[in-house]
Formats: sequence, structure tokens, C-alpha cells
Amino acid sequence: MLVAKIAIFAFKRNFHLNMPTHPPLRRKLVAILAADVVGYSKKMGEDEARTLRNLKLCRAVTDASIHSHHGRIFHTAGDSVIAEFASPVDAVTAAVEFQKALKDRNAWCDPGDRLEFRVGLNMGDVIVEGDNLFGDGINIAARIESIAQPGGVCVAQGVFSEVRKKLQGIEFVSRGLQTLKNIDEPMEVFDICEGQPAGTAPKAASSANRATTANLKPIVSVEPIRTVGGDETITIFAAGLFDGIVRSLMGSSAFLVVKQPPQGVKEAPAQANSPGRVRFKVTGSIQAAGAKLRIFITLENAETGTQIWSKRFDETSEDIFVLQDEIVQKTNLGIRHRIKEANFERLEAQPDSALAVPDLLDKAAGFFVRDGRSSVLKAEHCLNLALALEPKNSMAMSMKANCLDWKSALSPYPVDAATASEHLQLLESAILLDPRNYYALALKADHQFQCGAFKESIRTAELALKIFPDFDQAKATRCLSNFHLSGDATYLETGNKLRYFLLHDVALAWFCADMPEKAVEDAERVFERMAGSAYPELCASVVICACLEDGTRHPKVRLFLSSHPSLDGSQCRKPVFGVAKATARFEMGLNKLFSSRE
Repeated sequence: MLVAKIAIFAFKRNFHLNMPTHPPLRRKLVAILAADVVGYSKKMGEDEARTLRNLKLCRAVTDASIHSHHGRIFHTAGDSVIAEFASPVDAVTAAVEFQKALKDRNAWCDPGDRLEFRVGLNMGDVIVEGDNLFGDGINIAARIESIAQPGGVCVAQGVFSEVRKKLQGIEFVSRGLQTLKNIDEPMEVFDICEGQPAGTAPKAASSANRATTANLKPIVSVEPIRTVGGDETITIFAAGLFDGIVRSLMGSSAFLVVKQPPQGVKEAPAQANSPGRVRFKVTGSIQAAGAKLRIFITLENAETGTQIWSKRFDETSEDIFVLQDEIVQKTNLGIRHRIKEANFERLEAQPDSALAVPDLLDKAAGFFVRDGRSSVLKAEHCLNLALALEPKNSMAMSMKANCLDWKSALSPYPVDAATASEHLQLLESAILLDPRNYYALALKADHQFQCGAFKESIRTAELALKIFPDFDQAKATRCLSNFHLSGDATYLETGNKLRYFLLHDVALAWFCADMPEKAVEDAERVFERMAGSAYPELCASVVICACLEDGTRHPKVRLFLSSHPSLDGSQCRKPVFGVAKATARFEMGLNKLFSSRE
């Protein structure tokens, strides 16, 4: 037996000693450029020889730029090119250079000979094997290339961070967090704007720097919900609540969201390429005692550790899914508004002319949240500056449209055709530039609602909600439009919980439903909460006059009439109802209101 054991030991020893040894993997950090031709397969199907001839001509342009800027092509397949650069500055410069050369070529050649390339750039750690490279960094570059605009260049956050202060004449526009195929974590990407090649036009540097800095949005870090007590159901509830809060906050375009891993799970931090930009932190806890739950959600200033917002929920665990949806909705709204307020507190004292685009948008949003319509001109000034720096900024366009709407909403007179046209044009342009701009879609839905296009309003609101399911403004508009289309007052009961319901719209809806007590109740609130807004006060005055026999004697109605001595029923703005009888009753109340002046 001992001899046998010695023999086995000797065999194993000799086996391991004689095994071939493999050198350790060689790695390096590089910038990866991935490019391919738009619609290549279709063109090959139409005319192989012509497409191949044009591909060779275009490849001569791309390859020359890559080699002249110290790049190395290590993979080609059909129309695709993948190259490595030691410097991301060289990679960006090469991409911009050959895209401009290809655009110039397309301008003079026959339409059938034109080829457009998409380009994606990423920085990553790769494995070196001979002349080839492997690794996730290459896959990400290819995925970024797939979402680039035809003829455009799209870069990852890491590339942007490295080159943004080193290249003049090149501007970047953030596309926010993008979910890339087979890539676990969403990542922020940037389009390179059409402009002059790197190293030229120094006079444009200041505006370019401002536009570039603009895309450094604050990061909100969300940590897993901690649990104290409770069983596995509470643990599942905590995980679902955490995912729900992350998903809801990621719908906002005002900031980026980082989902932190559970304790003990090792993952690379998502903000590694964005030092110093984590400005807010969301934490939460659940205390369970039997069926009773006490839930805390807090928002901290990550730079100071100060708690700036918190919400407590005392609930029971009877239906955790309904409870989860309710908490996510309330938390999302509270956190988003507090972040806007915090950004505004930081920016309010700074001169508009010194601010970059995202700060201008944050400042305008701060005026919206804090002051409402009373500071609409200040908000509009910020947005005009933002559009001067970035004329194709979708969010700036939609916020400017909101300013126009708010200014007209203050007036009891019909909106003039030019203003209405500009308002709609801004919204449609914003949506064309960014079809995922849920804010622009929600504003367009409201515009359609105000015009009486209730079916179209519902469709547009639902598009906004597909992008951002917790956006209350779109929910409110959908509820109102559904009510006016169907006459079903249960839509009002549901929608009345939503923050963005304007009181005069609610009062008019109860009026349309022939529920005078609720209509008068909300009409009286209009004078308290929307004082000085002439059109809402006009609607409230008419509702009170139509629903109450002595409505013309109401002190707020008398005050409204005295404040607008030249206004009469023939020239004022009137709402659109889904029911003809409601329109007739409104006209009766309108005549009663103004005849009482005589």
C-alpha cells in the first residue's frame, strides 16, 4: 500500500513538473475606435461591385487618418474597422478628421456612391495576444458605435473626461445614460457635435468649453435598503423598493443615477470615471415588527454628509406591491424636487453669463420649482442663454416652451396664433431631436388637452409615461383627457392625488361632471393657491357663478371683476369641454358673471 502511494505521489509530481507553463496575460489600457458603414448590407445587395469600390475608397481615407494619428488597425471584417490608440486625444482627432473628409466626399460624389460611417470610441483595459486585442472595452466601443448617428462620432464617458479640456473646436453633447446590448450597467455617452477639426479655431474655445462642461450632470448614488427585523418577505420587499427607486430616478434627465451593489458584493464603482461628481446619496431602511413597517428614505448631500430631505412611512405589510409603488412615487417626486432646490441654492447667486448649459437648465428649473409663474422671465433668460450655446438642446427647447405656456396662462385673453405656433414648434423640435424627452411629450399632451384633442393627448401622455412611468404631469393630463373623453368621474378621483393637477382644471372637470359642490370647493382654492393668475381666476369665477345662485356676490368674484375692468365675455379665453352641455353651462355662468358688473 505504501509503495502504491509513493508511486502515485511521484506520478503527480512529475506530471505537474512536466506541464507546459503559460506566461501571465499581458494587458494594457488603450482607446478603442470602432467604425462601420451605415446600411452596408443593403448596398451590397443592390450593387456589390460598386459598393466594394466605394468602400475601398472610403477605407483609404479612414485608414490614413488612423495611421497619421498613431493608431493601429487590429481587426477588419467586411465594412467594419477596429483600431487602438495609446491616446484618446489621437483617437478623437482621427475620428473627427476622417468623418469630415468623408462628409466632404459625399457632398460632391454621385448619391449612389455615398457611404456614411458610424464611429464609437471607448477607453478600456484589454488583453494582448500577438497582434490581436480582446476584452470588454472593445465590445463597449462596438456597442457605442451602433448607437452613433450616421456620419457621427459617439464617445464613452471615459474618453470624454480625458479629452474635453485638451481639444479646441470640438463640442460634446451628452445623451445621458444609455443601456447598451449585453452590457450590464447603463453608461453615459456623448455625441461629438459637427464643428471644426481639433487644434483649429481658438476663438471658439470659450463657448465650446462651456458647452462641454455643461454635460457634467450631478450623480445621485442610491444604496440598497437596509432591513431590521422581519422575514424573507421583508427582504424581498426591500430589494424591490430599492430597484423601484433606482428605476424611477433614472427616468430624470437632470442627473445621473448610480445603483450601488449590496454590501459584500464586489463591483467596480460606476462613478470611477467621474471623480468628484457624486453630489447626492439616497439611503433607506425598513424596521419590521410583525405586520407593522416603519420605512425611512433619506437624501444626503454627498459632499458634506448633510441630510437634506427625508420621508417616513408607517405602513403594514398586507400588500407589499401596492405599498412599493406608492413609496416609489412619493420618494421620486420628493427627491427630484429637493435636488432641483439644492442645485438652485448653489446657482442662484451666480451670474447667468458665467454658467454652463446644464447649470442654466438647473437654474431655470429652480425658478420653476420655487417661484412658479412669478419668475418665468428669469427662467426664460437662463434658457435663452442655454439655447444660444446649444441651439439643438432638446430639454432647453421644451423648458422654453413651458415658459411661453406659463406666460399665456396668466392672461384671461385667448392665446395669439404666433405664440401658440411657437410653443408647439418648440415642443415638436425638442421631440424630434430627442424622442425620449418625456418632459416635452408631457407638455405636448397638455397642449393637446387644452385644445380639446383628448384622444391625441392621451396617446402623447402615454408615450411620455413609457419613458418615465412615474411622471405625474403626464399622468394628470392623461386622467383629465380620459375624463373629458368618457365622462367617467372615477378618473378625477384617481387623478386628484397627482401633484401636477392644476386646480382650475380640476374645478372645470367637476363642473363638467355636474358635481357643483366639488367644483365650487376647488374653485375657491384657486383664489388661495393661484392668486394673480388671471385665467385660472376667470375659470373659478365662472364656476362659482354657474353653481351658486348668489355666486356673483362672492367676495373673490367681485375682486376678480374689479381687477379686470375692461374684460368681458366676448373677448375672454374659454376652456374646451368634452361635453356640449358643460360648454353651454359655462357660457351661462360667463354671462352671469359679466352681467353682474352692470
